[in-house]
Amino acid sequence: MTRHRFYFHFDTEIAAGVLIEPNVFFGPGVVVEEGVHIKAFSHIEGARIGKDSSVGPFARLRPGADVGADVKIGNFVEIKKSTIGEGSKISHLAYVGDCTMGKDVNFSCGAITVNYDGYDKFQTVIGDGAMVGSNVSLVAPVTVGEGVIVAAGSTITEDIESDALSIARSKAETKPGWAKDFRSKKKSVKKAS
Repeated sequence: MTRHRFYFHFDTEIAAGVLIEPNVFFGPGVVVEEGVHIKAFSHIEGARIGKDSSVGPFARLRPGADVGADVKIGNFVEIKKSTIGEGSKISHLAYVGDCTMGKDVNFSCGAITVNYDGYDKFQTVIGDGAMVGSNVSLVAPVTVGEGVIVAAGSTITEDIESDALSIARSKAETKPGWAKDFRSKKKSVKKAS
């Protein structure tokens, strides 16, 4: 017989119709609204989860996470001190800290808000309907306008006006034969030592 375990803080508030899978931890200050699905191994503290949202598995909501209704927070997503607008999706492998995210935003795999410079924290604002591509770094303070598309692999350091496409990558350079020469040199050095 499998034992399903949950860890609730004394002040945890869970509404009707919430589904909680095994091994979920609730720290202090958590409010979960109706119809939410919290998947296994998620860690939640100081957070509010809006109606009909989905969290996890393996998600971490830290203090100040305010998740709107019908939001998807997927596996290995961490949210700290951020508001996530209704219908937004942060499906996997992402970090969102010190952010105000609008409605219906798609925040893709590997995308992060770069909110800390080693001394101070800074705010990121993402407008309604924006699409933040995979492996994007939004270096705060920065504002991404409504309906913006940020191309995968971009590092964004300046505000983006609404409905724009933003691409911030260095140009790819290919050096034919370089890898073969590099391996050859390394093998020679290794043989000599």
